[in-house]
Formats: sequence, C-alpha cells, structure tokens
Amino acid sequence: MSTAMSTMMTSMNSRAIFREASGACLQKGAVVRGQQLGQKWRATATTHRSTFRLGVVAGDIVLPGSKPVEDWRAAEAERKRVKQESLDATAAAKAVYDKQQAAARGGVAKVPPELQTPLSDIPEIPYITAEGFVEDCSKAGAKATIYAIFDKEHALQYVGMSRSINPSLRLHLARMPSQCHYVKVAHVAAPNRAVLQKVQDDWVASSVDSVPGNDGGKCQNLWENALDCKTVWTDEDEKEIGAMDEGPDKKKALKNLARRFEAVIKAELEGRGIKEAFRFDPKLKDTGLLDLKNLAAVPDKVPEEKPK
Repeated sequence: MSTAMSTMMTSMNSRAIFREASGACLQKGAVVRGQQLGQKWRATATTHRSTFRLGVVAGDIVLPGSKPVEDWRAAEAERKRVKQESLDATAAAKAVYDKQQAAARGGVAKVPPELQTPLSDIPEIPYITAEGFVEDCSKAGAKATIYAIFDKEHALQYVGMSRSINPSLRLHLARMPSQCHYVKVAHVAAPNRAVLQKVQDDWVASSVDSVPGNDGGKCQNLWENALDCKTVWTDEDEKEIGAMDEGPDKKKALKNLARRFEAVIKAELEGRGIKEAFRFDPKLKDTGLLDLKNLAAVPDKVPEEKPK
C-alpha cells in the first residue's frame, strides 16, 4: 500500500473516531443539561408553591403580573376586611336612601288630610239604597278606603280597609247581613299601609264600646273569611256528618249543610228588601264553606307603598 493511501485511511479512521466520541459527548452533555434543568425547575416550582399562594398561578406556573405574598393568611384577612367594609357602606347608603324616601313621603306617622277627620264627624251612609242595592261608596282617584260598618242601632261593628270598597261591602253583607245597616268611609289617593293601619286603630279606639268585628278572634273571622258551617252546625249535624268517612257521601252532606245556611242568609236579605244578586261559590260548599264567588276572601289588604 502506498504512503498516500495509508495516510488517507488513517485520516478517515480518525474522523470516524472523532464523530463517535463527539456524539457520545453530546449525548452525555444533553443528559447532564437535562438533569440540571430539571433540578432547577423543581426548585423553582417549590418556591412558587410556597411564596405565590395568592398569586395568579396556573398549576406550578406563575403568570405575568402576579406578586409574591409571604403571608397568605394575612392577605385573606385583608380581603375579608375589604368585603365587609363594602357591605357596611352599602347598608349605610340604603339607610340614608330609606330615610330620604320617608322624609319625601312626609314620614310614616303623618296622616294625610283626607284621613284626619275623626270617625264621629264622618257622615253615615245607608248601606242599602232605596232601590235595594248596596250603596256605591267608591270615589274616583281613590286607591284605598278606610270604612266602618254599623248595625241598625248605629253601633260600630267592624272597621276595615280595602283597595276596592264596593266588592268589600257586598262581601260583608253576604257574610254578616244582620250587622250591615250603615257605613262610613274615608278615601285616600296615595295609600300607605302603616298610615292606614294607624287610622283603622284610631277608629276602633274611638268607639265607646268594644268593636266585635275587630276582636282578633272568632267574630273578626266571621267578617273577614268564608263561613265555616261546621263551626255553627247543630248537635244533630255534628253527630251525623262528623261520623261519616271522607268521600262522596260526606261531601254531599256538607254541601247540603252549606245550602241550608245559604237559604237562611238569602231569606234575611230578601226580608230587608235587598235585591242585590249574590252567587255563592259551589266548590266551597263541598267542604262546608260558604262565601261569594269571584271575590277576594279577605277584602282589607292594602299593599305597602313603594319608594318613588
């Protein structure tokens, strides 16, 4: 083999050996570098978890803009303090607003001029007209009415309030026909529940005698709710119907009981020459109750005035 050829082969072998050695070094360097980076990443992640508890993080990665918080408990306490201050400020602002609204309405205790007339100075109106119908006691523009009902001896029997006075008077007449002979009314255009309640209480207190329909008990229930015929049935009715099992037979017996009381009420109304047409709810009769159809059960509910 010539010298030139020998030299060329030696060179090629040297380059191969160099490449192999270089590759091994690179591979080893990569592994070492990877190990170093891994150790650094784990150390950084540990630091993030311990010092960035309240920072903006996603897993172990801290997003730009987050700030380390050394004591996260102190930061949580600060957050709660700020929240409570906000709630307190809102409550204080609401209290100021409510006070301003009350002042704009003249205060809760202020009674409007149309309700300041004493009950004794308000003229009585016959409950029934000469034609035999319930007197129309409504007034244009009135949103609520305080009314007092008297018997034939002019004794006060009941004081109520209503958003619609005429249906309320019809309802009371159907429930307590013997007690409804005269009525006094006072209308108000801007009702306030607290004011109406005060006027109602004043009217009741002004009566020399106690007012039966405002006794808060059995008599008031008769004025304000459907007649439960089971509370006024005879001993024979109680013995016969009370012993029945629930079912069609008992329902029929209760309906007949309600019809009997309905006949008594209508006979009394006709005896006074009243021509007002009353229709009692047939569905209520099945349960022993008696009341007019398509009228509110309690006529004396007036909503709270809403702030303007």
